[in-house]
Amino acid sequence: MATPAVRRQVVGFLGESFGMSERRVCQAIGINQSTMFYETRREDPTDLRARLRELAAATLLGRVAQPHDVARDIVLAADFVTGHVFVSDGGNGVGTITAGLTRTEPCAA
Repeated sequence: MATPAVRRQVVGFLGESFGMSERRVCQAIGINQSTMFYETRREDPTDLRARLRELAAATLLGRVAQPHDVARDIVLAADFVTGHVFVSDGGNGVGTITAGLTRTEPCAA
């Protein structure tokens, strides 16, 4: 699927090449004419991306969790685990969990 910017370029190219109006080109290739007037309202996400990289670098796995990570936890636990809260944080909590464990002998079950 082409972005609105690419669609505008195609419409402009075809209009100049074949001497057609913008309306006729849009109609001929099946593009809504409102695409020609679309302007994005998004802000530049570079600050957000930099912050995500910082968070990812601080985790054990070196990345942020992905949807398939959460789905894997749900599938593994769906059949036999009840009443437990699973933490799927990309390994971020591993250091805090293991920091309090100082025993060298195995725990009694």
